[in-house]
Amino acid sequence: MTFSRPTAVQTILFDRQTWTVSAAKGWLRRHDRKIPKVDTTKDYLRFRQAPPSKFEPGTFRTIPFGRKGIKAIIAVPKERLKNPSGRVVRLPRVVVDLGRCVEIEWEDGSLWSPRKPSIHLCCSESGRTLWVFSVSRERTHLKPKSSLYRRFTGFYESGVRTASVREPSKLTYSRYVKAVVYESDKKTGKKTHYIHTFRSRPRAYCDRLSDPSFIKISGGKIRVQSVGITG
Repeated sequence: MTFSRPTAVQTILFDRQTWTVSAAKGWLRRHDRKIPKVDTTKDYLRFRQAPPSKFEPGTFRTIPFGRKGIKAIIAVPKERLKNPSGRVVRLPRVVVDLGRCVEIEWEDGSLWSPRKPSIHLCCSESGRTLWVFSVSRERTHLKPKSSLYRRFTGFYESGVRTASVREPSKLTYSRYVKAVVYESDKKTGKKTHYIHTFRSRPRAYCDRLSDPSFIKISGGKIRVQSVGITG
């Protein structure tokens, strides 16, 4: 079994035939590992490094770890981060509508497709941050023009929306984004699916992992330009 995402140690196991509790604690101390209360089973001394709930189900496995008689249970950590600033992420007052969001591929290869056709892919007027949310939940009006929208689509009609969206209280989950698929009538006036695969590992912040309704994609080298989405 292999994982496309990094793993971390959940529990360290010491064979009771080789290790005593004091020797095991000494090893943990020398290797800068946590030394919680030992959980003794028939064969092993178990020292938990993190709760199982902090890891993705179905990714646990046991491997040899360091010296003879030591094993580790490893798994893929859940990608769950608080905003570094501790503040609520706010949608800009004005966003540029790039088209309908069709699909997002996360870095682990899993896919997310919106359940509603009204979920759109937008960007800030600087073109450096992408936003995904339901346009049908807006109370908006269109601005008369947008130079970024004109460069991106080739049209002079406004694609800028003054957003008033029911934002979640916090965007507390995050995942790295591999690719985004969106539908746009840019350049030709005919709706076409476009896919952009990111090279710079931008991170998506969302309100929930299973079926997000509000996503911010930032970081890396995202740029929205006349050639499309780059980075």
